[in-house]
Amino acid sequence: MLCSRCKREIPDGSMFCNLCGKRQAATTPPVQRKHRRRPKGSGTIYMIRDKKRKSPWIAVSGNGVYLGCFPSEGEACLAVDAANSQAVTRENYKLTLAGVYDSFCHSPHYQKLGKSGKDGLSAAWERLSPLHARKAASVKLSEYQQILDTAEIKKRFKALTAAEIELLIPSEKKRYLKLLSQPAKPLGYDGKNRIKQLVSHLYNEMIRLEMIGKDGNLSDLLVLPPAPCPQKRNFTKSEKEILRAHDADEVVKIILIYIDTGMRLNELLKMKKISVDLERRIMIGGSKTEAGRNRIIPITDSIYPYVEHFYNKSNIYLIEEDNHPISDDTFRNRRFYPKLDELGIERKDKDGKNILTPHRTRHTMAADAITAGVSPVALTKVLGHSKFSTTADKYADDLDITYLHNEMEKMKKC
Repeated sequence: MLCSRCKREIPDGSMFCNLCGKRQAATTPPVQRKHRRRPKGSGTIYMIRDKKRKSPWIAVSGNGVYLGCFPSEGEACLAVDAANSQAVTRENYKLTLAGVYDSFCHSPHYQKLGKSGKDGLSAAWERLSPLHARKAASVKLSEYQQILDTAEIKKRFKALTAAEIELLIPSEKKRYLKLLSQPAKPLGYDGKNRIKQLVSHLYNEMIRLEMIGKDGNLSDLLVLPPAPCPQKRNFTKSEKEILRAHDADEVVKIILIYIDTGMRLNELLKMKKISVDLERRIMIGGSKTEAGRNRIIPITDSIYPYVEHFYNKSNIYLIEEDNHPISDDTFRNRRFYPKLDELGIERKDKDGKNILTPHRTRHTMAADAITAGVSPVALTKVLGHSKFSTTADKYADDLDITYLHNEMEKMKKC
């Protein structure tokens, strides 16, 4: 080959001329363009070299918030720039997780929740105690996941000191040490799902406070254990006949009111007399959701004598003991289950788990109403649901087989 400058013969493939020293363009590799670094504090974009990943580009905003995975560097860059462009006050950025939770507790969304919903989130908040003092925006998803994975059922007895244990009588001391030696059990699906719901609320609150981007809610990436498949059932026709045959008993009267109205356990137990209008044959009450509160619940002919019985003998609450409502646990464990056992109504499966719980009276009412052809609008209003799909999805899980056959036979007319 010839040198590009002096035009003299040089060995083929030479990068430089061995006579004049000129770099030869034909054999010189192209100049590699240096990758431009982002300015400090403006975020980070990096690539995970994995051929199986469809979105290998990772984006992190300027305040250190993980923004997600993207299929191209350009999309990741746009996400970082969009996050940085949001007006995040330094005061909000410094908020701890406890500060975000406090802000959430004063938000309109939290105020709309019922008591049971607030109590559930409060219990979940206690589980996040190791993270309370941390900066909210710096808490990683893996830290939430670790709390979910290691959560255990809290023991329901007061922890005693060594001195207090010694003061116990031998039988109590033996019982306490036996309780203390029981192995810890992992928290169930419902408890862990409640923690996940709280994490979602916290992420949404950080979005509202403009601490993270609009797509910064990563709670859907938290992994829960498989949801249990409860094999619960409704009251059968023969079991309802047994109850009606023993309706002189007050507990049976209450059970029949539940089956006919579809009320939740605490809704009836905490209903006051002032909410019962015997003349118009309605009860006004409810809880849990906005659609469920202060709803009209008809008193049908079949349960009117039972409602009237409790109305005439009570003072403040429709169903009461010593002018106080009966607690959920008391009714469930000391009234409902013992009465079913007394009447010979099977309430447990082969593993000894309750499959006929007080809440199944609500399911029974919904299934009976659907089978009888009650208007979806009316049923939704009585049960306190905002839409009929909720009623169908959650409460039509044990419809009568004959009803299903008859409904499908209607296709013959097509």
